[in-house]
Amino acid sequence: MSELRFYNYEFEPIAIENEIISVYETVYFNDIGIFEARLNPYSKAFLKIINEPYLLVEDEGRLFVVTAKQADDVCTIYARTPNWFLSKRIVAPFTSKRLFEMGDISAKTADEIVKFLIGKHFGADDGNFQVAGSTGVTDEIDFRRIVLNPLSGVVSECLDTAKAGHEVYYDKKAKRWVFKISAGRKNGLIIGESQKNTVSSKYTDNALSYSNCGVYEKSFEDMGSWDAQSNTPELLSVSLENYGKRYYVEKGGTQFGITFTKGEYAVYAREDGKISAADAESGYVCQILGDESKGLYRWYDSLTARTEETAKAELGAKKWEKSIEAESDGLKLGREYLLGDVVKVKKKIGNGYITSEKRIIGTEFYIERGEKNEKIIFGEV
Repeated sequence: MSELRFYNYEFEPIAIENEIISVYETVYFNDIGIFEARLNPYSKAFLKIINEPYLLVEDEGRLFVVTAKQADDVCTIYARTPNWFLSKRIVAPFTSKRLFEMGDISAKTADEIVKFLIGKHFGADDGNFQVAGSTGVTDEIDFRRIVLNPLSGVVSECLDTAKAGHEVYYDKKAKRWVFKISAGRKNGLIIGESQKNTVSSKYTDNALSYSNCGVYEKSFEDMGSWDAQSNTPELLSVSLENYGKRYYVEKGGTQFGITFTKGEYAVYAREDGKISAADAESGYVCQILGDESKGLYRWYDSLTARTEETAKAELGAKKWEKSIEAESDGLKLGREYLLGDVVKVKKKIGNGYITSEKRIIGTEFYIERGEKNEKIIFGEV
């Protein structure tokens, strides 16, 4: 029989629930997982937890932080995996180069950057997380943030550069929280209907949301004041090097056949490098990001970001989806496989097979009408 165990943040028992209608959970290798449980409307456990503000729920060793409770015709519990705590910390702008120069990290690796950030935001007086594990990757990276960001996203993106993941769990013996970096591993497992370890699978190849190029509006770089009457400092009518820069017109005048009025800006906003006049509200210039694709293979999208860093991340999220989902038959997380494992997936299509190497990036668990199911989520290696 399934049961849910509820604790407070100090891991003191609060209640146990057996009257479960359904449970849906997803845990991820390098992201925040989700939990939703529907309980009997006469649940005694729900009455015990309804006024407890800081709760944890555990299901077969998988731990979640309760984020919401709801009661109508059924009682519903909503939660997230404990790495959700990272979303409640904000990271100030930084660069890996500066952290190294200041002695905060000993090398500009994903390991060092993430361990420093966790130590800074969950130190002795702020959660006291023990940091464990390693990516196993020693390559140095140029990693930076130029605006405020939730720690959760920064950690995930930094570890993703090393194809690594993370989890947060409570060590019951040591009575402390642990942030663990996971490197993933090669697993010789072959998954597919022909191997009799899945009952169903789905292959998806979807390019609808994919883009390899993007256009975003970047703030002009202010270059100071300019005298349009005497052309001081001297500007050129065409300057590709000045693209994205602007000069405040301190003294009006006519240059290059253009009349510049005091209070306006002389801007280089055209791709051909020609100068033009613009008012103070024109604070952005179009920038293009993309790979070396040409012709019909160059797919653009408009980006909402205003900095190169965030624009690259936004464009990077517009991926060509090539995924396989498989409902496992006899495969158990923690027994035959771990999150982050690289396995071979064999999908039968008609009289043929598609075989590819995939990384296990998540697992879905769901219980309904007393029946338990486990579905593996695959991503690119």
